[in-house]
Amino acid sequence: MPIISFPGASAFTLPTGQAAGPDSGSQPAVTALAAEFVHFVELTSPLPEADQLVLARMLRYGPRTQRSDLAGRRLLVVPRIGTISPWSSKATDVAHNCGLERVRRIERGIWYTVAGRCATRPRCGRPHDRMTEAVLASEAEAERLFAHSQPKPLETIDLLGKGRAAIETANATLAWRWLPTRSTTWRKFPGLGPHPTDVELMMFAQANSEHCRHKIFNADLILDGEKQPQSLFQMIRRSSEASPRACCPRTKTMPPSWRSRGEALLPAPETNIYAFHRERSAF
Repeated sequence: MPIISFPGASAFTLPTGQAAGPDSGSQPAVTALAAEFVHFVELTSPLPEADQLVLARMLRYGPRTQRSDLAGRRLLVVPRIGTISPWSSKATDVAHNCGLERVRRIERGIWYTVAGRCATRPRCGRPHDRMTEAVLASEAEAERLFAHSQPKPLETIDLLGKGRAAIETANATLAWRWLPTRSTTWRKFPGLGPHPTDVELMMFAQANSEHCRHKIFNADLILDGEKQPQSLFQMIRRSSEASPRACCPRTKTMPPSWRSRGEALLPAPETNIYAFHRERSAF
């Protein structure tokens, strides 16, 4: 299906030439950084001209700033290939509510321009989160965001016949990041009856993840083989214990939600021009 793109506004607003972005603080070779949104739209069929105008207006948001003319290395950061971002889901719903039924999905990326010595080094100045984002070399590669694949059939793991070897093989091929040598869960399956499925074992893999081990089960924190006096989650809770009046506890088991006085990018009512305004917020 056809894929079209629409340029967007600046992804952040900072004085010209000031280095900024998620990676510039750890990259002293970056002297300046510019970032601009770009939108990719997957269609079920070509859009009429009237619908293209509606879509272009819908994707025209954010601060009214001039496009950057910064020279440097350009990197296109998009959501990780194979995922659908929360922004995409909402933007696609908005497009459908605007009558754009031929829009199958909208996704957003950011064109970064990196200036400085970093521009000549391949792995330097990549302003992205490797867990949730990917870096592309051109907009043509963005078609990979909309690749469609058929759901794979449910598989069973021959745990009853092959034991630990079966779960170790599945762990490697399905990228569960499970540590079967530290778990005796696989020993319980022979008494339960049928072979477990890959979906069932995926659940165990998530229960054994770093997040669950520390937050749900309050696991011990061991560094270099030495158990620490506090678990990782106890260290997080220590913040509210040290300053109980400066936080808003959500539940007894969740870390506090801190109050802060930050700046929000909001339009001025009289001019509709975006600017930063100080406001009290909780996050």
